[in-house]
Amino acid sequence: MEAVGLPGANFLGTTTTALPSISFIDAWWQTGFVFIILHAGLQALPAEPFEAAEVDGAGYWQRFRYITLPMMKPVVGVVAGIRSIDCLKVFALVFGTTSGGPQQSTQSIQMLAYRTAFQNNQMSMSMTMMVSYALIIMVVAGAVLGVRRLRRSHA
Repeated sequence: MEAVGLPGANFLGTTTTALPSISFIDAWWQTGFVFIILHAGLQALPAEPFEAAEVDGAGYWQRFRYITLPMMKPVVGVVAGIRSIDCLKVFALVFGTTSGGPQQSTQSIQMLAYRTAFQNNQMSMSMTMMVSYALIIMVVAGAVLGVRRLRRSHA
């Protein structure tokens, strides 16, 4: 920012801005992937429903709301699922930017397990943390899949 004449800011160096900055970096980093998937989904939509809606007098927003969004629901679900999984894998981003600091404000469970294993030399405690984390993720994923199956069976 200083290179273009703006006042410099230490976004990763304060406890109030470090976590939002890491969240912004992660979102910005994955935006291209999300847009590619969404663009591919839009390209795969059939033209006939849109043409019929236009003939019937539907405006842009009506076509978007009643045709595009419902037809894109599976694609958006896949993107949301992939990004949710990606958000659980934050170790490399946190380790590379702040190492869990400042004052542990960006510390994730992966960072805690890493420090427990390699700085405190407590390998079994670290492994217990990560296995517990994996079990929690599996339970939540199972619950989400169960709810989706129930919705499909009642639809």
